[in-house]
Amino acid sequence: MMRNTRSEMAVFAAVVEKRSIASAAREFDLTPSAVSRIITRLEERLAVRLIQRNTRHLVPTEAGATYHAWCRHILRDIAEAEAALDQARTAPAGWLRLRAPEAFGRERIGTLLPELMARYPEMQVELVLTGVPPNPNQDGSDLGFRIGALANSQLIVRRLCMIRSVLVAAPGYLSEHRAPSEPADLAKHRLVAFPCRAGAPVWLLRDRAGRTVPVVEPLRLACNAVDGIARMIQDGAGVGLLPTYLAGPEIEAGRLMRVLPGWEGPPDVLSAVYASTQFVPPKVRAALDFFIERLRDPPPWDGVIERAVQEVELAPVKRHGR
Repeated sequence: MMRNTRSEMAVFAAVVEKRSIASAAREFDLTPSAVSRIITRLEERLAVRLIQRNTRHLVPTEAGATYHAWCRHILRDIAEAEAALDQARTAPAGWLRLRAPEAFGRERIGTLLPELMARYPEMQVELVLTGVPPNPNQDGSDLGFRIGALANSQLIVRRLCMIRSVLVAAPGYLSEHRAPSEPADLAKHRLVAFPCRAGAPVWLLRDRAGRTVPVVEPLRLACNAVDGIARMIQDGAGVGLLPTYLAGPEIEAGRLMRVLPGWEGPPDVLSAVYASTQFVPPKVRAALDFFIERLRDPPPWDGVIERAVQEVELAPVKRHGR
């Protein structure tokens, strides 16, 4: 019964859209008389006239137009359900094109790709590192990663985790400059940060209680790339604010130390974005699920940084001879 009803709906929709029984008959490889019988059978079962017939063309009645809209909606839902099942039976395969911010993509996405490819051996991956926010509707990518607010509402956005930022400096720098004990002490230090307008805060710090303090001291060194800032700080240029995905490994390895551990920069949201389409390809769905699993809160690098900070705070004098 359901199969017959679906077929009747499809034939009726074709008659309405083509305004011709003969044209609908050709589409379904039926005779015009068979199509006429389907329309008549529908009208008898529904007890309503669906189509006004004359010698020149066919026009749906008001009831016919309403029924046609529902037919199209139902047929589309059925097609989507069957396509979803077909996708579930299909192994993720083919080229998966990813776009990510340069530093984050290199340090975090790139290191996860061997695991992703081992899980899906028929998948090939291209990772594009860029300073331009990803837009899969325009740049040809399948899946993009974005840190910060997303203005393009035409994309599907999946939140992954929070990106924290902490103050750090090299051990050599701190051996020559007393570590600050409160934000005001940063005025005595060389600050390394992104370029900013004269008079604008270099950073806006906040503590665990939610209090915020602007740091407005003049910059001594500015760089427009976060990994460039990280390298300068490692080389002893001064104090800087780094995302924990970069700072964590450096603190754990002893190349950086956390400064003012009770204060952090404003957190940002890490999101995965992909195009709003009727069907999500299996490779994109599989990759999205993988990154949701591996980059959920708290991200793995935050655990690393907290353990390293505890170790540093237990023996700062012994480590640095102060």
